[in-house]
Amino acid sequence: LLTEDNLPGHFIEVNDMACKKLGYSRQELLQLTPRDISAPDDGMNPVEIRNKLLAHGSTLFETMHLTKEGQLIPVESHIRLLDYDGQRAVLSIARDITERKQAEEALRKRDTQFANMTSNVPGMLYQFQMKPDGTFSVPYSSSGTNDIFGFLPEEVLDSFDPIFKVIFSEDQNKIKQTINESAKNLLPWICEYRVQLPGKPVKWVYGNSIPKKMADGSIVWSGYNMDITERKKSEEEKIKAQKIAEEHKKLALVGQVAGKMAHDFNNILGIIMGNTELSLMDCKDEETKKTLELIFEQTIRGKNLTK
Repeated sequence: LLTEDNLPGHFIEVNDMACKKLGYSRQELLQLTPRDISAPDDGMNPVEIRNKLLAHGSTLFETMHLTKEGQLIPVESHIRLLDYDGQRAVLSIARDITERKQAEEALRKRDTQFANMTSNVPGMLYQFQMKPDGTFSVPYSSSGTNDIFGFLPEEVLDSFDPIFKVIFSEDQNKIKQTINESAKNLLPWICEYRVQLPGKPVKWVYGNSIPKKMADGSIVWSGYNMDITERKKSEEEKIKAQKIAEEHKKLALVGQVAGKMAHDFNNILGIIMGNTELSLMDCKDEETKKTLELIFEQTIRGKNLTK
């Protein structure tokens, strides 16, 4: 029954399950009120519940029941106003939700462990979904989303739009094309693309995920994105070093060829020079002698040039 101020009064009827769960006899429970079986620190506000009950005729809430032995039972209570022989009364159906609470706590611990584990993983773990109508959503993304794309995980759950805004426009088409191919053939999605965050240098990102077709026709990819900027820089430096090495090889080859040519040319000049000197020793004609001296001077010049 309700009291004059519409707060819970004494029980007027209880069933066998209530007696069994709470550890009281029927006669004992009929001497109690709902507040007598409520945990002292259940956090419930009787006035607030009363107001909801009077406003809507019924309400649903979770609370903790206290057994006769002092044990706590989490319950979900659905209460409804009714007329009981002309008096205002409340029918309360309480459901033991201990197993549900245990499952929720286990799930919470698992989620906490998973969050702690993924927070230490370099890069971004994620799931993204392509619905049958072609629209995308992101059911899950790890804290690495902020490191790579500059967004908190909750900021990208509804769509890809925030992420696409920081991806190079020429790389967006490549991403869309590879996603469509992955969806069509249900093969892994693998792609490298560039990201530009405001006021920061360009970074390269590697994406890899596995698609799975769901019963509703949508496709969900599970995978990771990883910052590969340093790797890309190393690859570029390696390519530059290889080009420089190839140029050095070419120059070395040119040097070897030039050295051999210089050696052979010096041999030719030596023969010319030697025969010119011999001719000068025997030459009596002044004009011819001048010509031989000119030849000798030019061979000296050629020799210095090859050196």
